[in-house]
Parts: sequence; structure tokens; C-alpha cells
Amino acid sequence: MSEKERVFDVLKNLDCVELIAFKENEEIKIHYKGETIGLDNIGSYLSNEEYPFAKERIAGLMESERCGDFVITAKKGYEFQKGENKGAHGGLNFEDSVSFAVAHIPGQKEINIDFALSVDVVRMAFEKVYNG
Repeated sequence: MSEKERVFDVLKNLDCVELIAFKENEEIKIHYKGETIGLDNIGSYLSNEEYPFAKERIAGLMESERCGDFVITAKKGYEFQKGENKGAHGGLNFEDSVSFAVAHIPGQKEINIDFALSVDVVRMAFEKVYNG
């Protein structure tokens, strides 16, 4: 058994790990609740309401040059943290994935947005500043 296979075997048996993402022949695979599926099929397992943009977020992580062999997510109620950190991270679930933002740009009209990704908010702010 290879070292990567041994690590995968340990990860899939940890109570705190909800999901394991990895690449197999350049295809992103997901191990979730004892099954291994292709990333394209994740919507059949994880609802967008409970796991906002899970497919896109996993794909972005897996395509990063800084990504290792595995990306793992924490089950609800667990956190991945190290040392003296003031925050906790780890899940794809709604509670770990969303927050609110308040931005004030002098001279701009207030805009209320029910739902947006951080990249959407940043893009809108730049557009307001640079395009009026």
C-alpha cells in the first residue's frame, strides 16, 4: 500500500472528517459517506442550500498550485485549527461558509444584497469605485 493510500485510509476513518477531495488521473474525486464519486456528481449528495457552492469551492481548492494530495472538510461540530488562532475553519456547510459584510463607499447609494460570494462583493466595490 502506498503512502498516499495509507493517508487516505486514515482520513476516511476519522470521525471529524466529512469529505475528502483528491485527484485520480487528473479527475477530482470526492469521498463522502463511504462512497467515492466524481466532483461533477456532488450535487446529488450535497445540496446548494446546505453546502453553498461546494462544487466550485472544491474545484478552486483542488486547482490551486498550493493544494496537496488531499483536501478535507470538517463535519458539523468539528473544527480544524492549530495553535493560538482566533478563528476556526474546516467545513463546507452553511454555518462555516457564510457571513455578512458591510462596506461604506462615500457618495455611493446603499445596496442590499441577499446573497453573494466574497468575490462578488469585492468586484462590485471595485466597479463602484472605478466606474462610478
